[in-house]
Amino acid sequence: MAGPSEWRIDDIERKANAAAPAHAVDALRSEVASVERAVTEVESALAGLRTELQSLQARVERLELPDNP
Repeated sequence: MAGPSEWRIDDIERKANAAAPAHAVDALRSEVASVERAVTEVESALAGLRTELQSLQARVERLELPDNP
């Protein structure tokens, strides 16, 4: 007859076996790293667009000045 401690060990082993396999965790980590790189690239592109927009806004403001020939 199995004692309470053996039941707990069996329960822990079942839960461990039901957990995501290590390769699935590694694949998720890889996907997260890929998403992080993509976010960094998007942030960089947005920063460039923001700078360009500010430059164009300043140019439009200069062109709209009443004393502009």
